[in-house]
Amino acid sequence: MRVLTLLGVSFLLSACAVEKIGGAEFVVSSIVAGEGELSPRSMSVTDGERATFVATPASGWVLESITGCNGTLDGNTYETARIRADCTIRVTFVEDGGAIMTFLLPDGTVISTNASTIERPFRHQPPTPDR
Repeated sequence: MRVLTLLGVSFLLSACAVEKIGGAEFVVSSIVAGEGELSPRSMSVTDGERATFVATPASGWVLESITGCNGTLDGNTYETARIRADCTIRVTFVEDGGAIMTFLLPDGTVISTNASTIERPFRHQPPTPDR
């Protein structure tokens, strides 16, 4: 009877198929230097897929670079190449050391500002001569 039961179970299991869903999973991790956020900080990616990260500098800081995993940077969005193994991206934020601009106004007022805070181009308009 045991042999018949074993044969019956073997027959039933032989009709089952094992299907692999998805591929291998790899981890894309990050190392962040400076002041800013990377979202997400790490993620699991299925073999052959890409990972997308967004870098946001803290106030007074700028994104200097993102490298690793053969990715490309577009603005503050970094997309890796197709992931085939665990890899690490490196993000560097640096303090915004924009040029200091100093203006002397006709009334003698001196204005100094970080160039990165100027939203519109400064236009010099010469004074019109009195007639």
